[in-house]
Amino acid sequence: MKTHKTLDQHRRWALALFMAARNASLAMLSLNCSPDLDLYQLMKETLGSNNTVWNEAIRDTICGQQNMSMKDEASGELPSDEPGHHDGQMSSMGRDFYSFTTPVIIMVGLIGNAISLKVFTSRVMRRLSSSYYLAMLSASDMLVLLSYVFIDWLDKGLPAWPGGHRIRAISLEGMCHIFLYLSYTTRFSSVWLIVAFTGERYVAICHQQHRKKVCSKRYARRITIAVCVISCLVCLYKPFLSGSYAPKQLNTYGQERHCVSNPRFARLNFVLDSVYGLLLTAVPSAIISAFSTPILRRLVASHRQQKESRLVFKENRIRLEFTIIFLSISSCFVALTIPYLITWCQQFWNTLHPDMMSPIQFDRFRNHLFVTRTIFYLNYCVNFFLYCLTGAYYRREIRSLLKFNTGFRGKHSQNSVILHG
Repeated sequence: MKTHKTLDQHRRWALALFMAARNASLAMLSLNCSPDLDLYQLMKETLGSNNTVWNEAIRDTICGQQNMSMKDEASGELPSDEPGHHDGQMSSMGRDFYSFTTPVIIMVGLIGNAISLKVFTSRVMRRLSSSYYLAMLSASDMLVLLSYVFIDWLDKGLPAWPGGHRIRAISLEGMCHIFLYLSYTTRFSSVWLIVAFTGERYVAICHQQHRKKVCSKRYARRITIAVCVISCLVCLYKPFLSGSYAPKQLNTYGQERHCVSNPRFARLNFVLDSVYGLLLTAVPSAIISAFSTPILRRLVASHRQQKESRLVFKENRIRLEFTIIFLSISSCFVALTIPYLITWCQQFWNTLHPDMMSPIQFDRFRNHLFVTRTIFYLNYCVNFFLYCLTGAYYRREIRSLLKFNTGFRGKHSQNSVILHG
């Protein structure tokens, strides 16, 4: 009797949690009982995966709600008297923001980073050591957009579009390992290239006695290669602890395979992913903030001296411009990362204390997660606009590239007229 009462109570809580994330699972409904694995896994992690009563309640609740949802979808109405219905609209707003904003970020990021890569590898700009870091950063950001942001959007964002459906692009065994490793490696290298650029600017401004050694193309090449190698080594654990698994292997329903962590190493994966998350957000943000303060202080003092002497050499002007570019990149990175970092810490806390989260808090958390994740993705597309706003030499190089292409097309058309005239 007590067991049935406990099960009924847990079913009510599972029902509330399901309705809070209901919009996320409607896209995966079918005539058979096959709940959305992401929703099921999230509820299991939130409620405690070792609780047998909870797991049974979750399965019964989701499968029962799917039959009701089929009728609701056919009639075009949602049962407003069910718990969590009004709060579920908040989660839908966060998912819609993510779904419709992310494609814009991807397109703008790919075009902007391609232009930046072309500019920083041009004959004039590649002479400078700072251009080496920024060129590698542009290439890394493009890889992140393709291997992580786009793949993640196909899985979580596309179903929210009218007529859209989920595309699990990495469900195959080999593709799963490749894309996971590539997405983890490129994200890590992208963040730490900004940290490396921070160190280079710090030495150039605050320790000018070491500037000739550190701020050279050869040294920049070594640092960028070291960042790439370290990124490959740090993220090497992910493909070995993950794979493509059938629903039966994950103790869930459905027919599609899923690229997820190996259930046998769930605890180890959780610890390593937590460390990776800190290395991706908190640690680089702290380092960048610590170095930015003395750079800004020295920059203000140097500007006062130049104003008094009224002598500004071309080398100092270029150095000043790259420092301003650095300050804009670092400030933007910290500003866009902090909201996601706070949400990530909240998720970490909820994982350790699952009983402290109510259904309404669960829904709000999902909403915040979608919004802050989208804001964090702006890191991979905003640099082009920062370069245009703060870099006079960058803008001049873009104009020269446009003039070159226009002149080349003009000469090509004239030659075509002569040959065919």
